[in-house]
Amino acid sequence: MIRDELRSAAEPVLKQIKEHPYWEGLGDGSLPGPALGHFILQDAHHLLPALARGSARCAAIATDDSHSMLLSKFSMGALQARNGMMMAFGMLAPRLGLQADGTIPPIDPATHAYASFFNAASAESLAAGLGALLPCSWFHIQVADDLQQRHDPASKYAMWVKGYHPGDEYRQVLDSFLNVVDEVAERCSPAEREKLVENFTLGARYEWLFAEAAWQLRKWPV
Repeated sequence: MIRDELRSAAEPVLKQIKEHPYWEGLGDGSLPGPALGHFILQDAHHLLPALARGSARCAAIATDDSHSMLLSKFSMGALQARNGMMMAFGMLAPRLGLQADGTIPPIDPATHAYASFFNAASAESLAAGLGALLPCSWFHIQVADDLQQRHDPASKYAMWVKGYHPGDEYRQVLDSFLNVVDEVAERCSPAEREKLVENFTLGARYEWLFAEAAWQLRKWPV
C-alpha cells in the first residue's frame, strides 16, 4: 500500500512539526495568544475552505462512485470542522485579549501558497489532488494525539488542546480516505503515482510552513 511509503517519507517532517515552537508552545502554554489567533483565523477562513473545495474537485473527477461519496463527505466535514473551530475560538478569544467578531483577516502569503497548492493539484488530476490534500488531514490527528499526550493540563490552552482533537470517529474517516489513496495509487499510471508522492511530500512541508507563519507573525509589506 502506498500509505506505508508515504508514512515513511513523512516521518522526518512530522517529527519537526511536532517539535515546532508553535506546537510546543501550545502544549506547555507559552505560545503567545496572537500566534494561536493567527493560526485559527487563517485555518478557518482560508485553508479549510480550500481543503474542502479541493476535496470536492477530487470527488467530481473520481471515476469510482465510492470514492466520490467519501471525498464529498470529507469536503463537508472540513467546513463543519471550520464552524466548530470558530465557535470554540469565540469562547477562548476574550481570555487571550483577542477579537472574535467574525471579521475575515487578509490571507497570509504562506496560507495563500498552501491554499493555491490545493486548488492547482485538485484541478490537475485525482492522484495529484489526493497527494496534496492528504498531509493536512493525516497530520492533524497525529499532531493532536501528540498534544493530548504531552500538553500541560494546567496551561491556559488545555481546554483548546482537548477540543482540537477530532476524536476516534475522525480516525475512521481518515482510514477510509487512506483506502481511497491506496486504491487510486494502485490503479493509476506510474507517472501519476509519482505525482501523488511528490505532492504529498510538498504538502507535508506546507504543514510545517503553516505553523511557522503563525509562530513568526511577520509583518508583510503593504
